[in-house]
Amino acid sequence: MRRYSATFLTLPVALLLAACGERTSDYAMTDLNDNVLLAEWTGPYGGVPAFDEMHLAALKPALEKGMELELAEIDAIANNPEPATFENTIEALEGVGDDLSRVSTYRGIWSSNMSSPEFREIQMEMAPRMAEHRTKITQNQALFERIRAVYESDEAEGLRPDQQRLLWLVYDGFARNGATLEGEAKERYAEINQRLAELHTEYGNNVLADEEGYVTYLSEDQLSGLPEAFVAAAAAAAADRGHEGEYAVTNTRSSMDPLRRSGGRTTAAVTTATNTTTTLSSRRSSSSGTSASSSSDTRTTRRGGWRTGWRRSRTGSSSSWRPCGPRPRPGSRKKWPICRR
Repeated sequence: MRRYSATFLTLPVALLLAACGERTSDYAMTDLNDNVLLAEWTGPYGGVPAFDEMHLAALKPALEKGMELELAEIDAIANNPEPATFENTIEALEGVGDDLSRVSTYRGIWSSNMSSPEFREIQMEMAPRMAEHRTKITQNQALFERIRAVYESDEAEGLRPDQQRLLWLVYDGFARNGATLEGEAKERYAEINQRLAELHTEYGNNVLADEEGYVTYLSEDQLSGLPEAFVAAAAAAAADRGHEGEYAVTNTRSSMDPLRRSGGRTTAAVTTATNTTTTLSSRRSSSSGTSASSSSDTRTTRRGGWRTGWRRSRTGSSSSWRPCGPRPRPGSRKKWPICRR
């Protein structure tokens, strides 16, 4: 049940995303089998997302179908009549949720790079439903009993160290996300999860709405040290907003980076604009609903609210992935443990 996300987009991918945004919003979903967000990836590197074909209208039905498919896979493991083993329970869990994972990749792109009022409306509706979906998995009693059976079995003692680590991460992840609760406590936990999802999404949307209209207008004597291309773009942006003769600094990275690079050559007013833009961008990052990793050698797995990390061993072999422990929380100064052979 793997989730992949990227922090930075190359220019070609960004252009593809821009082209996607120009498509009409009345894209009709006639058959979920034709939903590009659910389709398996094709192309180089083992397959890549179809950024040039993604449609926002396809997101909601794709999320709904992805959750349905994942729950069916979970139920198949939970209701397996065979005694629980590492292979048919823990290892089997590693293979579920691929459909929802692919959809979540596109959702992360819209959330981090292409957010719009239309997307935020979908996000507000789907966030609590996805929280409920994760809770259904972690509070699936039959599934947790199988996980616990493997965790407490004699088989666990004979597993390889990496398998033992995975077993502990799965068991601990379920236990920390309400699997051991009973009765009213379990119901209350599910309610809190859904409410937190609603509040987190609402807060993130409010931050974005606050930032979208942010503009600082500078005068010509405040532009010392800034490149000509930036000055021309700022003048055009100000003119578009009815401020002829001024220079607009918007809350975008293309505005922020030249200001940062200009360093001490700018005036106090420009420095203030830099600090304000940086603060707003930091707020946007902290309110994002997606997690990201900028390393191509890192794979992230999320299941029911927990995350575990794998990194390539120092041998560089593609078959030498080693468990490295829980991923630190966003904003934490802690680093992933170094993989050791």
